[in-house]
Amino acid sequence: LQSIATKITDGEHKTPKREPAGQLLISARNIQDGYLKLSDVDYVGDAEFQKLRNRCDPDSGDVLISCSGSIGRVCLVDENSKYVMVRSVALIKLMQDFVINKYMMYLLQSPLLQKEIEENSKSTAQANLFLGPIKNLGIPLPPVPEQAEIVRRVEQLFAYADTIEKQVNSALTRVNSLTQSILAKAFRGELTAQWRTENPSLISGENSAAALLEKIKAERAASGGKKTSRKKA
Repeated sequence: LQSIATKITDGEHKTPKREPAGQLLISARNIQDGYLKLSDVDYVGDAEFQKLRNRCDPDSGDVLISCSGSIGRVCLVDENSKYVMVRSVALIKLMQDFVINKYMMYLLQSPLLQKEIEENSKSTAQANLFLGPIKNLGIPLPPVPEQAEIVRRVEQLFAYADTIEKQVNSALTRVNSLTQSILAKAFRGELTAQWRTENPSLISGENSAAALLEKIKAERAASGGKKTSRKKA
């Protein structure tokens, strides 16, 4: 990795003085898969901010990776990058002529790199990912046009998975509503032969409970199971 990066560093190692308000201070808990969570962020004063900024200066498009706690979560720095970091977050500045930032983010999230990250974080009693192993990560690097095509296809599949998830959730809602309706009628003694005659679509056919459940199974199989959170940075 270090051969295609202009800078790989981490945040401040000493404990910064926190303030109730001020400039944003990012730690590993703020790094999510594909986005930065700022709902529980810490703050530092202006003087502390400038001091920390000298060590680690995140710019739009830089890669952030969590190095403690939930190790290996990755996101990109967004355009509003006015924040500093502590040691539990690493910063990767890439050579833009050789690598696309989104390609690197998706690659670091892949099982191939996540396995290497996990193995490199077990060298101490308390799991941590240090800069040395990050710099030495093995990076498959196709030509830039191929990287762009990989990013396009990954995001296309993510969009398809989102659509499948919505369809599954809709089907589950319909099944739950149908179940409650049938139970209510059953305990009121309304599941008579006449009711079954008047509601054939609820007994058999594409709108029946059995059909809906089969559709859910098929859609889940097609989508490959539960997906990973992928919100943008």
